[in-house]
Formats: sequence, structure tokens, C-alpha cells
Amino acid sequence: MKWKTLSHLNLRVGGKPALLKTLGLVDGLGSWRRHRVSTASEYFSRRLTKTPAWGRLAKDEQGRIGVLVTGAHFGLLKLGGLPHAQSHLFVSLDALSKKALRRLLIPINYELIQDQDVVLARELEEKAYYLASRLSVRFHYPGCPRAGSISLKNRVLFSTREEAMEAGYFPDSLCRP
Repeated sequence: MKWKTLSHLNLRVGGKPALLKTLGLVDGLGSWRRHRVSTASEYFSRRLTKTPAWGRLAKDEQGRIGVLVTGAHFGLLKLGGLPHAQSHLFVSLDALSKKALRRLLIPINYELIQDQDVVLARELEEKAYYLASRLSVRFHYPGCPRAGSISLKNRVLFSTREEAMEAGYFPDSLCRP
């Protein structure tokens, strides 16, 4: 996956954003609670809007992968229960719903790690690559469920998307590489 550096944060972001409506966060008493999240138009906005927040994979200096939550189009983020909006929030993978987590993790080959009671990921290979089967005309991200079912003897690897397209393969409709 290609990671882009954010100049104002010590993070690199990658992948396509996923829409987030709720986050599971620890409250002041130490128990997990679901909170609504949305995009805010003003800093002191008290109301939640109907525009969901965005979550993108973010990697820190140690190579740990979490999720950077922002408002849509990198706008302000409003977290239910807080009196004001904020610019961003870095959360662990266990704060997301299963659907959002699957959508974010499809483009990378990863392993899950637990660090201080939070679940993060670590990328197994830094280079970007795509998988295809000799028996099919579709190519996939390595984390795609359909790519996991390709047997080793029929597996074809491509380093770039263009290389796969030139070989006559088309992007898969599930993972959309």
C-alpha cells in the first residue's frame, strides 16, 4: 500500500476512506461505550449532523497501524457527548464496526497485534502487490477474501496495477484494487 505523510501529524495515511457512524471508546469509568460520530461544520457545534465521519488507515513511526478518524473531506469531527468538535482522532482497530474494519483492511497484508489493551495491525510486507489466478480474469488486493481462496499453484503476483491490466486482468468488484 502507498502511504502518504501528513505534515501536521507524525502519521502516514493510506487506502480509501470508510464511512464511520459509531466508534467504541472507553469512557471515564473505564468501560467500552459506542459513540456516534459525524462531520461538524463549526468548532462549537453542539448538534450531530447526518454526514458520517471518515476513517483511514494510519501508520505511526513504529509501524503500528490504527485508524485516523476525521470529518468528511478532512473537516471537523463531532463525537457524541462532547461539547465541541475536533480536527481528528486516532483510534485502535477494535473501536470500529466489523464492516468498516473489513473495508479498511482489504488493501493490505497484515497481522493483528495487541499493545497495551488495544488492537492494532502491522503490515507484513511494505511493497504493494496484487494477486490473480491463472484460471480467472480478475486481480485482487492481498487482503481480499477472494484472494485468500486462490491456490498457490495458480497464484500470479503483480507489483503494479498497470502490470496486471496489461496482462489482461480486470479489477475485482469486491476489493476494487
